[in-house]
Amino acid sequence: MQGKLSPEEELVERIRIALGGGTDREIAGKLKVSAASITNWKRGEGPGRKRLKQIAEQYNVSLDYLQYGDITGKDNSEESDKDHGEERKYESLFRDVPKLKPEHRAKFDAIMEYAEHQVARMLEDQENEPPRSKGTKS
Repeated sequence: MQGKLSPEEELVERIRIALGGGTDREIAGKLKVSAASITNWKRGEGPGRKRLKQIAEQYNVSLDYLQYGDITGKDNSEESDKDHGEERKYESLFRDVPKLKPEHRAKFDAIMEYAEHQVARMLEDQENEPPRSKGTKS
């Protein structure tokens, strides 16, 4: 088993996921670039911001997802130097979702729908809570 991927390799993996999987050669074909380009991207000679924006638009993913693994769906390009640590801790969870068998994907989707509902409910509860005074312990 290989060790941790470099940031450049992680970028290529996120592109691979956005494109629905495939080998480097298949990804190169989908993007109309050479297989050598994919290899170069993994070595740090990346596709460049303009090309990443094209991929993000074409495959309906955020630029932040491609660049940083941000799964929030928001494109915070102007904050490109900020740490996306909170989102990154969930990245590995979502990395393999496209590889799931259909029956497992359906279960995953149901779990995610439930989680989204629960988070929305908790946020609503928070909004309806009276403000706490500074002297009150949590």
